Amino acid sequence: MSLSLASRPVPAHTRVGRRSLVQRQHAYSCCVPKEFNEIRDPVHVFVEADPDELAVVNSRPFQRLRHIHQLALTYMIYPGGTHRRFEHSLGVMQLAGRIYDIVMRDENLSDVVREVVPASKRKREYWRSVLRMAALCHDIGHLPFSHAAEKELLPKDFGHEQITRALIESELMKPVWDGMRPRPEPEDVVKLALGPKEAKDLTFNTWEAILAEMIVGDVFGADRIDYLLRDSLHTGVAYGRFDHHRLIQTMRILPPAPDPAGGGAAPTGEEAARSTLGVVRGGLESAEGLRPLLHVQPGLLPPDTAHLRHALERVPAAVVGRA
Repeated sequence: MSLSLASRPVPAHTRVGRRSLVQRQHAYSCCVPKEFNEIRDPVHVFVEADPDELAVVNSRPFQRLRHIHQLALTYMIYPGGTHRRFEHSLGVMQLAGRIYDIVMRDENLSDVVREVVPASKRKREYWRSVLRMAALCHDIGHLPFSHAAEKELLPKDFGHEQITRALIESELMKPVWDGMRPRPEPEDVVKLALGPKEAKDLTFNTWEAILAEMIVGDVFGADRIDYLLRDSLHTGVAYGRFDHHRLIQTMRILPPAPDPAGGGAAPTGEEAARSTLGVVRGGLESAEGLRPLLHVQPGLLPPDTAHLRHALERVPAAVVGRA
């Protein structure tokens, strides 16, 4: 009696277990583990975040920013202005990382400036990571209604910056920092998130002051660039739009300009300590494009706009280098 095809035994050498099939499929899979996660953003299209940065985003202090309006009660007049500090902080991290990558390109570093920036690749990677962490955390101390409520809810001479520092150094964030390699020092994050003006008890070297300027600088800080773009987008006004791509592309760490009284001699190594963040002449038009933004509808910009106006008035003389 002949066996049917269905009942005929399979030779041992042709048997394939289910596990081996799964392993074979996995071996030929084209899936590659992602080193970065992309977060959709209406201003920057994508914000990239690595696992360490996502750990900060998923922390309780940062998740709290989902409920803090960027423009306080402005949405009562401009209905679209309902965006939050959460997405603003993500945007600042993206911009700060982009500024760092541009100014730290080898062809953009002069011999004088090389005396200021770290020489080793490892240290440069560390400070880039700290810069992005600080950009994420620069606003985590904001109260509900942002700036509008500080005078009513906080003691005199006490602002959201002090709360930001306390949260960065808190036990809530300690497991987040401890889980990173290399581990960022909370004091370094505080320095870059607040800057010398708000962390007066801390000592800043030239390099740290320049990094803080990339985030909270009065003219070219990523914080200002993002809120100008984001606030104008969500409120639907034309103010706040400028060529930030060109501005960032032309940013440099600039040594002090030659002193005409001294014969126009190039800066020496000792003068490198006075280096600052600026733009080459090719970006001056983009920097000048910030001027009209100083006369916007009241309420769309923070109350410290007058300081930005003063800073822009000295852009051509103080922070413009040669292309």
